Amino acid sequence: MMDMILHENAIDFNSLERKIYEYGCNVACDFLKDCFQKLDTMLMKSRDKAIYPP
Repeated sequence: MMDMILHENAIDFNSLERKIYEYGCNVACDFLKDCFQKLDTMLMKSRDKAIYPP
């Protein structure tokens, strides 16, 4: 009985590691996207419109 419970609830560390890695990559991707969007807005507002027209 106890062996059956342990096998049914066994942790697959390989898939757990993969899910954590995927989650971390998604968080980093969202963070970089936000940073690049803010930088793009800053550059857009500070550009010389005589040289770089819209």
